[in-house]
Amino acid sequence: MARTNRNRTNWNTKIAELLLTTGIPVYHDNAPEDGSYPLIQYSTLSDRPVLHADNRTRGYEAVFRITLINNTPVGREVFKAQVIEIMENAGFMWQNTATTRDKNEYYTSIDFSVGEEL
Repeated sequence: MARTNRNRTNWNTKIAELLLTTGIPVYHDNAPEDGSYPLIQYSTLSDRPVLHADNRTRGYEAVFRITLINNTPVGREVFKAQVIEIMENAGFMWQNTATTRDKNEYYTSIDFSVGEEL
C-alpha cells in the first residue's frame, strides 16, 4: 500500500500563518535579496516518520528553522521571545537558537519541532 500524507497537517501553511502575526514579512525557504529588513525566513529541516505499527507509519516528527534577518542587531531578543511564545502556544517545542552575522546582516535562527500521530 502506498504511503499517504492526506491526513497530515500542512505545517508550512500553519507556520506562515503564525509568523504573519509578528507584522514582519514572512518567506518560505528563500527570502528576497532586495535590502528590505527585517524579514523572516522559515524552512523545514527534517520531516520523518517516528512511529510505526502494523507495517504502517503512524506518527511523524518535523523540525523547522525560523530565521530573522535584519541589518541591525537591535530587537533580536524581543523577536526571539515573541516567536518562541507564538510557536510554543501553537504546540511546537523550542529546540535551539543560534545568532550569527554575515557582513551587514544579522541572523537569529530558532529551531522548533512538532510531532503528529495519524
